[in-house]
Amino acid sequence: MTKNEIIDKIKSEMPDFTGTDIDVEIKRALYAYITLGKMKSFDERYFLGNIFTRRKTIDEAKKDRKDIDKVAKKRKVVCVTLSYLYREILESLGIKNFIEQDNEFDDHINNVIVLRNGKAIIADLQLDLYCIHTKMRPRFFKALGKNNILPKEKLDSMLVEIGYIDSVEDYRDSIVSNLKERVKDLPPEDALKIIMESNETYGGMEGVETSEAYKYYVALREEVLDKQTSKKIFQFSCAKIDKDGNESDYTFCIFPDTGDYRTVTPYIYSVKNGKMIPCDLETLQKLENEGLKLGNFKTKRRVRNLKKYISENEKAKAKEKEKEKEETFR
Repeated sequence: MTKNEIIDKIKSEMPDFTGTDIDVEIKRALYAYITLGKMKSFDERYFLGNIFTRRKTIDEAKKDRKDIDKVAKKRKVVCVTLSYLYREILESLGIKNFIEQDNEFDDHINNVIVLRNGKAIIADLQLDLYCIHTKMRPRFFKALGKNNILPKEKLDSMLVEIGYIDSVEDYRDSIVSNLKERVKDLPPEDALKIIMESNETYGGMEGVETSEAYKYYVALREEVLDKQTSKKIFQFSCAKIDKDGNESDYTFCIFPDTGDYRTVTPYIYSVKNGKMIPCDLETLQKLENEGLKLGNFKTKRRVRNLKKYISENEKAKAKEKEKEKEETFR
């Protein structure tokens, strides 16, 4: 879709909101925020890629922002392009806003909406993409500073009115909170199994892209597990490496760091299935041999621990085969 087609879609499908002029202004901005968020995904080349891929992706985005139609047609975006597209949409709705960069040493930018009464709302859609795709409570559409123009209860009410949820019980946050009691006091491997294989976790996750899913599972562990258990469960990115050393086909892995290879079951995210798929250590080793890169420089320690378990499992299997051979010739 072009920029104008996106704008036309938002305008034609937007409900006729009621309330004060300021409330209607916020609801219109929020409706555009949610609608655009459903249409876009954070480019995993930047989120999960190596430093060279990240730099290339940002340089590409800085060129793309000069052609908003080009940005509008892409499914995968980064904050640099998404903020400029959202700015154009807001302006078409008569809503004032500007683009803000908090840190000159960080490329991250977001929108700031300036309401008619002079108060402002931070709208960081890139950070909220994972919430929107997994139907969690948006976290980055909020009042700027200490002004109390958008308390949580009011935001919830507006999200019901725009059709994002029917009630607060529909938030994924509310649904997965039911898992807390089920995993309480369990060892990490058992807690992870329940989380990874429960309908509350992945129901409706079909089609969620890798970047949003990665962030969701980080937030999920923080929501459901106590800190000590969460510290024993590791998550890291994976990428397919081609013959030229380029990364592609990003996904991610989660595993319990139990200290014993026999109790370690890694899970790999499948975009197709919209869920984490259990993957035994032998299969993971086979995938690595076929060109799957486990982790990056930020996740080196986590990957090292898993590779230790893979190695221990391989040695144990070799001993078993040797033992079987000896018994055969007795």
